[in-house]
Amino acid sequence: MITLDELRSRMPELRNREAGIRQQIEALDVQLADREIYLTLADNVENFLAGFKNKAATANIAERQRVLRLLVKDVLVSTDKITIRHSIPVRHKPTNPTDTDQEGESPANCQLRWRSLVAVAGQHRLVGAR
Repeated sequence: MITLDELRSRMPELRNREAGIRQQIEALDVQLADREIYLTLADNVENFLAGFKNKAATANIAERQRVLRLLVKDVLVSTDKITIRHSIPVRHKPTNPTDTDQEGESPANCQLRWRSLVAVAGQHRLVGAR
């Protein structure tokens, strides 16, 4: 038979185990929420791409040129390489110099980048203005 003192001595250990299990449950809940967000994002991207492909199949020359003008920032031609710098948002920071383009400019300067100081195409504002 277990005495009251033995039960009391086991309580701190049991409380610590309970706290650890609660933390694991919370971590799993956060992980599940992250996965649900990722799946929703992937579904949205798939829907966007499907719509984009359908529109691209029926777009006229003027519409195609407009899309290219919005996406392509520069086309650099050298003797052995063609570099197309785009204006597609990129959220990662380069970790080494090989993540920059031929001129050493990183994708962080693209015009459609999140929180860019450069105006989005079609907007007129001074660089550095907020």
